[in-house]
Amino acid sequence: KQAVKNAMKHAWEGYREHAWGRDELLPLSRSGSGGTYGDLATTLVDSLDSLYLMNLTNEFGEAREYVRNNLRFDNGKRSVSLFETTIR
Repeated sequence: KQAVKNAMKHAWEGYREHAWGRDELLPLSRSGSGGTYGDLATTLVDSLDSLYLMNLTNEFGEAREYVRNNLRFDNGKRSVSLFETTIR
């Protein structure tokens, strides 16, 4: 159980440091990408339930605040994959 939690913390720290608010972390370039899923912070949003269930309260709180303050769906110029958005 602790090994899984430690792995999540490690992955989350990499995302937070190199791709915060972007759709995905590109580990080789240590950068974030937003074009794949419409730049909707999909990794962050997709991780909320795991952070909560693992009792990573600080990480969950940071992610929740990002969603509250930054996530917007009112940009009409954005192309979003309906499939990718739905399965998450």
